Amino acid sequence: MRLLKAAWLQVDRLLAVTVCAMLMALMALTFADVIGRYLFNSPIPGTAELTELGMGILIFAGLPLVTASRGQIRVSLFDRLIPASLLPLLDGLIALFSTVVLGVFAWRIGADAAYRGGFGDMTPYLHLPVAPFAWFMSAMAVWSMILTFFQGLQQFGIMRNANRA
Repeated sequence: MRLLKAAWLQVDRLLAVTVCAMLMALMALTFADVIGRYLFNSPIPGTAELTELGMGILIFAGLPLVTASRGQIRVSLFDRLIPASLLPLLDGLIALFSTVVLGVFAWRIGADAAYRGGFGDMTPYLHLPVAPFAWFMSAMAVWSMILTFFQGLQQFGIMRNANRA
């Protein structure tokens, strides 16, 4: 279990650094593009493509981080109306439903990545291959799906909470 925790901490750090670096790169790119556009009348070529791909990396690299910390937005509008003893069951059902949704996301993004990779889809201006970015997004959705599944098992009491180990 300790080895698994140590491995997760390394993956967690790598994803956090990736998210931070991508956010900084997108901010720097946008800043430089605006300065180039308005001061020198010369925007950075391909900024829109780089921003689109960077946002995909930013969002999907952050997805497992948010999932692992249970940082998703939670609407507790009806929690007062539900008996406290049923809340863990409801949380477990929501986690399992989320597992299915993330699985569908991963499947569809993976199918799209395979399709795009099959004919060598590239971005129009910079000619960057699109498939590796889509494969990354699919992999992060799969990772989030696995995390959500185990969180659901914890809610049902099937699996011991790893944080208490």
